[in-house]
Amino acid sequence: TSIEEVIRLNLARLGSDGNREADLKVVLENSLIPVGRDWLMTLVGEILENAFQFTQPGIPIHIEGKKDNGFYRLKVTDFGDGMSAQEIRQIQPFRQFRSKAEGHKGLGLGLMIARRICENYGIRMSLGRVKSEDPFSVELEFPLGS
Repeated sequence: TSIEEVIRLNLARLGSDGNREADLKVVLENSLIPVGRDWLMTLVGEILENAFQFTQPGIPIHIEGKKDNGFYRLKVTDFGDGMSAQEIRQIQPFRQFRSKAEGHKGLGLGLMIARRICENYGIRMSLGRVKSEDPFSVELEFPLGS
């Protein structure tokens, strides 16, 4: 499945909620990812949806992807509030870290869905910040096979 196509389709869907094109910086090396199209759409969609949902318009979102030593590394970085290390350790179904009162919708399943897809396909997912003042990022490392 073409990663470029999956990202383009997800951005088109998410962009219909409001004009965020100016907030996006997308730098991709296209590659075929050995994951079923629907699963890849869901995985990438959950990660991008969180980036859009937890940043305000005008806050940058960077999407970078490249091949690297038998892997495809996709990194989504946002400059919103992100999650603390403690929140990352507490990810579980139906656990939300921002309240509906803050304007966030959903059931708290997005990252759990993403994590399960990663487990099923041998994809490494890491999330967090290098230092507390750094932007929040989610990185997916897809094995490309031989």
